Amino acid sequence: MTQEIVENKNPMTVLTLLDKAMSNPDMNVETLEKMMDLQERMMAKDAQMSFNSAMSRLQKVLPIISKTAKTNNAKYAKHEDIEAQIKPLYTEYGFSVDYTSKTNADGRITFYGTLSHIDGHSKTAEFETAPDTSGSKNATQAIASAMTYAQRYLLKMLFNLVFLNEDDDGYAANHNYITDDEASEIISLIEITQTNTPKFLEVMGATQVTKIKAKDYPRAINGLRAKIKQVSKQ
Repeated sequence: MTQEIVENKNPMTVLTLLDKAMSNPDMNVETLEKMMDLQERMMAKDAQMSFNSAMSRLQKVLPIISKTAKTNNAKYAKHEDIEAQIKPLYTEYGFSVDYTSKTNADGRITFYGTLSHIDGHSKTAEFETAPDTSGSKNATQAIASAMTYAQRYLLKMLFNLVFLNEDDDGYAANHNYITDDEASEIISLIEITQTNTPKFLEVMGATQVTKIKAKDYPRAINGLRAKIKQVSKQ
């Protein structure tokens, strides 16, 4: 029996043939291993197709997420509020989410979110950030704050969530300031890279970190991260 013939069988047929092959004393090990490998690949393919089908159906019923929590500069959606809106839906379609993390050499934390489907397929997204040392947080609280911040963005990536008023108009983009979480991340990077804060703020056209414009956040964060990479190469 060749692999080409088996390729046209469904997983149950392959399993039946594999069972018969294992009981056949004349079946050689190499052929048996090929059949087992084929079965695993077909099962993985079916699991992926089931995952994609369920996700497609879920996307049709996921709501636009409302931002009900407030910072000094903007509104945002808390992690628990996002879960309250979408968890009953994604669990109904056979999905579950879990999180892990690792601390990097530079003190930043990479958080991982894994979206798993009941039929076996999964996908993972990652989000890197610094501990949130703003306010009077201790080390544990700083990590916990960073974790909830990361979980919000991981849910957004895994489910392709859309947030209400996410795309600001031109005026808002030019006049809104960065969020408290973004300011905390920039402050942490300034400390890690030992950047001259007054010069940095001058380049950013701001009097303090919390007054950096939202449209300038990517430029600020990318510049500081690039500096970390340069230091690590020295």
